[in-house]
Amino acid sequence: MAATLPLKPDATTPPAPVNLAQCQAGDLIFVSRPTDTAQISNCSPFNRVILCLEDKKDKECIESIPKVGVIKPRPLREALELATYARLYRHKGIDDNSAAWLCQFARGKVGVDYDPPGEARADVQSGCAEMLPGSVSLSGVSNHKLNPQKAMVIWFDDLGQGDTRDSQEAHHDKSFFCSEFIARCFEWAWVPLVDYLPPHGTSMRALINSNKLQLIDTLIAQETT
Repeated sequence: MAATLPLKPDATTPPAPVNLAQCQAGDLIFVSRPTDTAQISNCSPFNRVILCLEDKKDKECIESIPKVGVIKPRPLREALELATYARLYRHKGIDDNSAAWLCQFARGKVGVDYDPPGEARADVQSGCAEMLPGSVSLSGVSNHKLNPQKAMVIWFDDLGQGDTRDSQEAHHDKSFFCSEFIARCFEWAWVPLVDYLPPHGTSMRALINSNKLQLIDTLIAQETT
């Protein structure tokens, strides 16, 4: 039976049915919650993305939120209580094994701090926070351009963080902004969401525009006036 959630935190608003039964482990729910601070210039109608975990008695989810970091898993129903817009997506290539791996990784990161500077950097890197004109090619990526200032942001971010992939990952795994946390979970399970950006460079816009995601359903319709 579908859960009943409010469209917005208003006692006068009639409840809208939300079918949580269709949510599976490894699914992503992009949400807009008025109580949340949006990612800086994220070029997206959403300000958070949450990860659905393995099925329990009450479906659970996990996310990284500002000023707190990666929070303990909580019921999905609770995470959606104040949402005014929510859409459910699923990785096109995910299987049960991959979903189990990424959920295990996510649970192991509870308590990791939030990363505000990384959030701002990712928005610059993705093109949401424009700087000066001009562009340079991003190595190994066709049809993807960054202006020189964006390239410098990326270069300085990795400078001094070690020469190996493992040492760089260890550095970036010390803190996660919202979409970085999600992208890192999928990368760790070998089902990346965005091929041309590392998790610490993955903004909300890059995530929602990933061609690896398919829309399953609109759980909470965006209010129109």
